[in-house]
Amino acid sequence: MNRPQQIRAVFQELRRTVGDRFTARELLEQAAALVELFTVPEDHSRFELRTGGVPFEEWSLDVAMADGGWRLAYPELRISPNPGPPPQGR
Repeated sequence: MNRPQQIRAVFQELRRTVGDRFTARELLEQAAALVELFTVPEDHSRFELRTGGVPFEEWSLDVAMADGGWRLAYPELRISPNPGPPPQGR
C-alpha cells in the first residue's frame, strides 16, 4: 500500500471513529501525521552485510605484507610449483 492509500485508510478510520467532531482537513492532517510517524525510512546508504572477510585483493598493503609477502607469492607457487634450477650467470 503506497503512502496516499495509507493516509486515505487512516482518514476513513478516524472519520468513522470520531464522527463529525473534527473537520475533514484536521482529520486528513492527523492521518498524514500518523502515517509519517509509523513509516520506516528507507536506507540508501548502500550498506552491505557480507559473510566472511574482505577479499585478499582488497586488503591494504601493510596487512597483505604482514606475513613477509608469502601470501602474495603463493599464487605464483601454484602456477609453477617446480620452476627448476636458477639460471647460471656467465
